[in-house]
Amino acid sequence: MKTRLSLAAAAALATFGGPLMAQDTLDATASNPVTMGWMQGFPPAEDKQIRFTDPDYFAFPKLRWTVCHFRELMPTVAVNNGNGGVSALPESLDPGLDEVTFTPLGSDLERSLRRQLHRWHSGAPQGAHRL
Repeated sequence: MKTRLSLAAAAALATFGGPLMAQDTLDATASNPVTMGWMQGFPPAEDKQIRFTDPDYFAFPKLRWTVCHFRELMPTVAVNNGNGGVSALPESLDPGLDEVTFTPLGSDLERSLRRQLHRWHSGAPQGAHRL
């Protein structure tokens, strides 16, 4: 199972990681879909529209809007969560986590986790521990 996850992660990185890593000029704030004006107003301005037929609809920075609005671009299937209600997940936040520092591979610069997550356009390294 871990091999499959590793292969899937490698395929995803090869497919989507290159454009994300190559485009290193926009940070999380500057690439925010609202800040960039993607799909705002009716109809959205021609240069701010994102369509499933666009070759770059799944490339950064449009990717940030696309992932949140994928069901608006093409048909998807709703998955029933069963008869029970929503279950709250336990939460245990460590206030010092943002200040953890590390040195990325291939770099001499020490970074804080907060800075790196901002650079990754993410609030958490979701699921990375399972790969």
